[in-house]
Amino acid sequence: MSNFYLFVEKLSKEIPLKIKYKDESWEMRLINLIVRWFNPRFMTDFTTVIGYTVYFSNRRFVENYPHRAMQILAHEAVHLLDIKRLTFPVFAFAYLFPQILVIFAFLFPLSPYFLIFLIFIAPFPAPFRAYFEARAYALDLILNRYYLENIVPYFMNWDYYQMYPYQKSVENMLRRWARNPDRYIRKVVEMYHKIV
Repeated sequence: MSNFYLFVEKLSKEIPLKIKYKDESWEMRLINLIVRWFNPRFMTDFTTVIGYTVYFSNRRFVENYPHRAMQILAHEAVHLLDIKRLTFPVFAFAYLFPQILVIFAFLFPLSPYFLIFLIFIAPFPAPFRAYFEARAYALDLILNRYYLENIVPYFMNWDYYQMYPYQKSVENMLRRWARNPDRYIRKVVEMYHKIV
């Protein structure tokens, strides 16, 4: 059994974790129809968490690169523990805020508020998404998976819908979480190091 599957087993004792693959998922293909216009690499280069399910791009990647998959899963484990701590509905709403408010435009298309809610399709800063991603990317810094200058652009480019275009603030958040990880981040680091 590879270290990746040992890590999955260890995480499964904390949360009801499932591993799935985007290329085998109709749900991910559906989401891709929405996000591919701003993130064309969603299906191939990004791992996604929905609830307690982690969607890797494909099974071959996990089998051929188990160490890399384990590093990615460690990043996603921070999100999974945040979901456990906050509950999935709260985490999902916060992560998708403010863009999630565009749903109200489509729920009430004949209302005068349609245009007001429609503006939330714009890439407004998403402070909660930035908070969750800063925590997970801080783990990548702790594990020496990335350098700060490699991570910061994710917060400002289209990969995460321009979630937080304030470079100094992003750098400060990442440094703070990497220097002072909370118990959830420390738990993932400890689990990771026990296996590697």
